[in-house]
Amino acid sequence: MKAENPQLTQDQKLQLVTAAWNISGIVFEHFTPDVRGTNRVKPWMQDQRAGGVNPFFKQTDNGLFLEMYYGSPNKLWTPWGQWDFGGSSSHSGSQQDQAVEAIFERVEVGVYQEERVSRMGHHGPVHTVLSVDGEHLPEPSLTDAVEKEKSYLPYEVAKDEWAQLCASIGKTANY
Repeated sequence: MKAENPQLTQDQKLQLVTAAWNISGIVFEHFTPDVRGTNRVKPWMQDQRAGGVNPFFKQTDNGLFLEMYYGSPNKLWTPWGQWDFGGSSSHSGSQQDQAVEAIFERVEVGVYQEERVSRMGHHGPVHTVLSVDGEHLPEPSLTDAVEKEKSYLPYEVAKDEWAQLCASIGKTANY
C-alpha cells in the first residue's frame, strides 16, 4: 500500500479539494437542505458535506468524478475516496432537471459511465469533472479495480490528508 499520493503535487491536491467543495456549494445553491419545506421552490437534498471521504471506495488516480443518484448529483470520487456530500433527496422531475441544468452551466463535465439501473436503484450517470467556473482541473483518471486495490491510500492516510487539506481551505471535514 502506498503511504501518500505521490502523483499529485500539493498545489494539485489543494486545487482538487477546493474544486470538490466548490462543486458541493454549487449543488446546494440549487438544492436546499431545508427539509421543513420553507424553501421548496428548490429540490431538497440532505447536506452531508461535513461527513468526510470514504477511502474504501472510488479513489481516483487524478481528478474528480461526479456521480448522480436518481438524477441528483450527490457524490464525488476523489484521490482520497468517495465523498457523499449529498444524501437523501426529494423533488419534482422538473425542479431536479432545472437544478442539474444550472449546475452543469458552471461545472463542465464529460460522461464517464452511463446510468445503470439495478435492484438497488438508479445509479449514475458518472461524469468526469473537467472544470468548475471555468477553472480547468487535472484530467480525471482511474486505475482498473484490481490494480487500484493494490495501490489505494491506506484509510488513515486518506482521511488525515483530506481533513488537513479541507482545514487549509477553511472547511471542516469530520473524521
